[in-house]
Amino acid sequence: MKTQHVIALGLLAIVVLAGCGTSIPLGYEGLYRGNFSGTDTTINQNGFKWAWAWNDVVLYDVRWKTQSENVDILSFDDLHMSVEVALRLRPKPSEIYFLHQEIGPDYYTQVVQQQFRAVSRTVFAKYKYNDITKRSVEIQNAILAQLREAINGKHLDLNAVEVKHIEYPP
Repeated sequence: MKTQHVIALGLLAIVVLAGCGTSIPLGYEGLYRGNFSGTDTTINQNGFKWAWAWNDVVLYDVRWKTQSENVDILSFDDLHMSVEVALRLRPKPSEIYFLHQEIGPDYYTQVVQQQFRAVSRTVFAKYKYNDITKRSVEIQNAILAQLREAINGKHLDLNAVEVKHIEYPP
């Protein structure tokens, strides 16, 4: 009878503790968030992080990612074009806690996306359509510099901007 109770308690403990933790993969960092204690300021590296079943670990991908946007622009000489522009970014690994508190995991759509589109339109509008392909490096650097200034203090690293495709009208 006692062994049945021990076995039942052991199985119950295994079932309760089975979902108590999160594995943080390589390239990610995690923040422990408790339902009663709030978010912990400690940034957890890859590995296993213990958490009760009612708490969780919020994961942030800190690898460089490329986000592409199709932007409709108007060149300096009033020509409408569609341009695909790509941005390489990531959260600053040492500032994940502040990013989480101020913005959250959806930081690209919340902070970067609209600024990226607006800055791209502004920069492209300074160039004639014939000059865009010839001066693409200059345009990319100008977009990156203005975007860095626009999102300064948002806990994000910006690495590069690339003009991927320009669709000229017929």
